[in-house]
Amino acid sequence: EHKPDPKLDPKVDPKGWHQVSEGKPGEVCAPVSGTVGEVRVKIGDTIKVGDSLVVLEVSKLVSTGEQAFAGSIRSLLSGTVRDVLIKKGEAVKPGQVLARIG
Repeated sequence: EHKPDPKLDPKVDPKGWHQVSEGKPGEVCAPVSGTVGEVRVKIGDTIKVGDSLVVLEVSKLVSTGEQAFAGSIRSLLSGTVRDVLIKKGEAVKPGQVLARIG
């Protein structure tokens, strides 16, 4: 089931950062540091290119101070979710593997 992406504050980032992110073949990695706001897949789910896998919450320092926003990490691959390595509330670092797709 497709879920709508979280709302972004256009003052922070008008385009958002809804992007695909991939490490080694089959690995989906965090593009930036943040906190997992929602895990949208589970092991065994069938996904397609562009599906939202994880919502990542990020704090960004802007001229008016620190603001929080959220964005979806989307899949570059179609296949089956083989592994989910994170849970809601977990802090992640850039490049950290979040899920594996086979």
